[in-house]
Amino acid sequence: MEQPGVKIALPRGMQLHGNNIRFDFTFNKSRYRVTTNIEAHTKNIERATKLLISIKNDLEREQFYISNYKRMFTDIKQLEPLDNNYAKLQQQKPMLQLLEEQLQRYELGYNNRIISYATLMSYKGVFKQHLIPYFENIALAMVNSQLIEEFVASRQLSKKRLIVILTPLREIMRRARKNNLIAVNPFDELDKNEIKLHSKTTDYEVDPFNTTEKEAILQHTTGQIKNFIQFAFWTGMRVGEIFALTWDDVDFENEIVHVNKAKSLGGIKSPKTKAGVRQVELTPLALDALKAQLQYTDKSDGNNITNNTAHGIVFKNPVINDAWSRPNIFRRHWVKILKAANVKYRNPHQMRHTFISYMLMMGNRPEVLYRIVGHENTKTIYEVYGKFIKGENLGKKLLIV
Repeated sequence: MEQPGVKIALPRGMQLHGNNIRFDFTFNKSRYRVTTNIEAHTKNIERATKLLISIKNDLEREQFYISNYKRMFTDIKQLEPLDNNYAKLQQQKPMLQLLEEQLQRYELGYNNRIISYATLMSYKGVFKQHLIPYFENIALAMVNSQLIEEFVASRQLSKKRLIVILTPLREIMRRARKNNLIAVNPFDELDKNEIKLHSKTTDYEVDPFNTTEKEAILQHTTGQIKNFIQFAFWTGMRVGEIFALTWDDVDFENEIVHVNKAKSLGGIKSPKTKAGVRQVELTPLALDALKAQLQYTDKSDGNNITNNTAHGIVFKNPVINDAWSRPNIFRRHWVKILKAANVKYRNPHQMRHTFISYMLMMGNRPEVLYRIVGHENTKTIYEVYGKFIKGENLGKKLLIV
């Protein structure tokens, strides 16, 4: 440090800023003032001069890369527009614009009935929570496979959830490559092992209710909700499928129900897969639940179901005597019932797991059961419920014990 009160002489283009040397120069008629981390010593003037000359030479040759100089300044942000890469990237479309365009495509898909309302809302959540916050200030050309891998690593989510989140991003990159906005689709170079490496193991597990717990749950509820829960426990149908069940789907004579629709956020819709359309053999307790339900929603009450009416619906929300609007409405009742029954909380979907696991323990064949519960093949039965398979009944129908 020079002695207090002693001023050092700085060449043109340099100034004293605190204890450091600041550059003050003009390029392409614009003035730039940036502070180096070089202390204002006489012995440092030559070092600072060489640095300034190097910067000017790189600018003249259009070879100025801010990454080469970043460590030498305390406030280099002002020079970012001069970066050779930065200038090129600014000419590219911003990711925010592409994200908004993709979201508009999903909205158009919903309006044209290509995707469901539930799917649209799911994508909106993905954009709001994940894609826009991470990519909104990034130019398209900056998105490479490494950046996507860093994004994946930052999420700490399950593999299934990550795939959902990456779907819109993958579509954006596909369209960008198709329109020659980028030379290479970064997803073509993405290391798929990165997704596996950074995927969080889901906390969700198949945790069926035992017989004592089922009895306790049913003892702590009455009326339509009791019938609903008993029917769910003994058919393995999904909650949305039970919401949409109508009396014309019920065949008392042959003791089966026809599953051909489900209730979602967007209303009544067909099952996602062909396997979802099926016949479910009624177990005795499921049949009892339906017969008990007749007094609440007599099947003579019309046979049609729409998004706005509850005519013909088997199980109604007893609070409003109308169709169940959303799964979380039923969940509120479910939480209270489990608490009253002193049963460990599991979500309503575990009623389906309870049915499947129980049927397997009774010796039912996966080759019979998978069709009844609406799986596309036996793979899920063996992978998810394999530990419950005790033995196999050689018949073609359910074995009820």
